[in-house]
Amino acid sequence: MRILALSLMLACTMQFAIAGDRPAPRWTELSPAEQSVLAPLAKQWDTYPDTKRKRLVKVADQYPSMTPQQQARVSARLPRWAALSTEERSKARQNFRKLKQLSPEQRAHARQQLQKRMTAQHPATSQTSSTHPSK
Repeated sequence: MRILALSLMLACTMQFAIAGDRPAPRWTELSPAEQSVLAPLAKQWDTYPDTKRKRLVKVADQYPSMTPQQQARVSARLPRWAALSTEERSKARQNFRKLKQLSPEQRAHARQQLQKRMTAQHPATSQTSSTHPSK
């Protein structure tokens, strides 16, 4: 009887372990709500590694509970991110890592410098965009 109980417990534990190791869903396996949020990534979705797809599914699942401002930010950034080349994404990640190492004052200064450069390069575009508040 003990062996049967232990075997049953082991089988249940294995099933939970296997469920946690499932691959991330393919595009066709996403819910309509997830597909709606992640639509800009549809073409590349099935080429992404599992870890990236799982992370993005979490974002899509959290989307309904986000504030309107957070939803707008996600909706604006996903298409821009999807449009970047692999090299551009890599550069953006590098820049983000560098910015995370700066103090809040240094980040604010860097943001101001970027805004000035953007204004000089694209006067019409930069007038409509605003700087993002510090986190």
